Amino acid sequence: MEPLSWQGALVNAYREEKGSSTIALRYFNVYGPRMRGRPYVEVIYKFIRSTFRNEPLTMYGDGVQIRNFIYIEDVARANLVAIESKNERIYNVGLSASINYKRVGQFNTKITGSKSPIIHTDPRQGDIRHSRADIKKP
Repeated sequence: MEPLSWQGALVNAYREEKGSSTIALRYFNVYGPRMRGRPYVEVIYKFIRSTFRNEPLTMYGDGVQIRNFIYIEDVARANLVAIESKNERIYNVGLSASINYKRVGQFNTKITGSKSPIIHTDPRQGDIRHSRADIKKP
């Protein structure tokens, strides 16, 4: 069994101390209306804004960094399911499929009809190469 994160250990300690039930949700890259300022999902906002303006889509590195994006309405549904659940666990809230930045950019230009070119810059130091949600039940 995988060791608990500090968050999981804290949730377990609270449950044991208070005698209450607990469910923890770990969200992956949540996107939706009014999103800004989050390092991994902000790329969607920036790409949408740039494609509507026909401005270049700037990607750090080669653009094949993988992320697991999940729409805010899906996160809301996960919260409702968790409230009704009787299973005391920690859940990863994400999708079973991930996508790279280059595909996100290509999709945005296709659906908007934009002529925005994709421009690559130097990779960001410390950037995670692949982030995938493991949503399988342990």
